[in-house]
Amino acid sequence: MESGNNELFGLFDKALGAARDKALYDSLVRLQAAHREYLIAQADEDRKKARSIIDSMVKLDIEKKKFEVEFRRIEKGMSQEAKIPFLKIMDELQMRRDDLIHQKKIISSPVPRSVASASATDHVYGIQLLPGDVLAASRMAGLYQHFAVYIGNQRVIHYAAENGDFSGRITIHEAPYDEFRGDSTFIYILDFPDNSGKPTLRGQPFDLHKSTEAPFFDLVRRTDYHLYSPEETVARARSRLGEEKYALPFNNCEHFAIWCKTGVHESHQVNEWLTRLSKLAQRYFG
Repeated sequence: MESGNNELFGLFDKALGAARDKALYDSLVRLQAAHREYLIAQADEDRKKARSIIDSMVKLDIEKKKFEVEFRRIEKGMSQEAKIPFLKIMDELQMRRDDLIHQKKIISSPVPRSVASASATDHVYGIQLLPGDVLAASRMAGLYQHFAVYIGNQRVIHYAAENGDFSGRITIHEAPYDEFRGDSTFIYILDFPDNSGKPTLRGQPFDLHKSTEAPFFDLVRRTDYHLYSPEETVARARSRLGEEKYALPFNNCEHFAIWCKTGVHESHQVNEWLTRLSKLAQRYFG
């Protein structure tokens, strides 16, 4: 592994020397820093430090995806030879991530306090809540759903205002489960398929989202879909604490919660609204 690290360090140095685009260079610097943080966390053999390994891997994943976006933006103007160090870095990091999961270093580690087992009182309609679960609360008799990531001990992380879903400053923050529940008609726990697709309701015989999305959305979803472990889901949620970039159509509570679990930045509610608008437009203008 030491020789592999030295080789990757060399690739980073070579890529930094070849990067002429400032945004690509800056993204590569952040990726390199995230990789170093991960190596430091991984070197700590104290299994109680599993949380730091998970957090650093999540950060590395995020920076890797940002770097890939910047690289894809300019790769058409690069020669095949110039692309080599950048492509090798992405391949190496993906291989290491896959190897870590394969060895079950995350899954077999003692669960951190922040994702401790649910207590006997953590239930929804008799179904046990588990850290890493994505929750959906039906608001205003089903007019819309509000989403959160359950982190254990009657706590959630969600994208909302501190005095209601929309009243006041909207941030990603940790909150008591009761704040998330509010005056909701129902609370649902979502289960996600292994290979893309919409979530289903745990313990319920019907889908939360009854209307049909356009097939286009499933094609887009498949490119980034990855089902994260409960520990990773909580760590991903924590990685965005304090964010204040809420936008109902593009970055709402559902976008956030689904991204934490699957890596896909999407809202099925928004997808369905867009599908309905498209059908209306075809009916009246097509």
